Amino acid sequence: MNLCTLVGLAEFLVGRSFVLARASRPAAIIVMVLIGVAVYFAFVYNGRYRRIVAEFQSETPRQRRVRSSFVLIYILFSFVFGIAGAVLHGNIVQR
Repeated sequence: MNLCTLVGLAEFLVGRSFVLARASRPAAIIVMVLIGVAVYFAFVYNGRYRRIVAEFQSETPRQRRVRSSFVLIYILFSFVFGIAGAVLHGNIVQR
């Protein structure tokens, strides 16, 4: 999502759509599937998520709250930037 927002911002600054307007629905589905496969192999394959969980078992409750807050802020900003990117993209396509 953040990569698409950066592309949308670049297109807004340039003043024309050179990537997002040309992307077809099948291309978007293929990209989503590729990202899903990459996430699977990065976190799920061979139980890698267990190592990540074990790594953070020793964190204190305060560390957990602070880190969880950062993750929540990142997710919220990702959605806000995604919506802003869609609005910017819509404005570029209409020109």
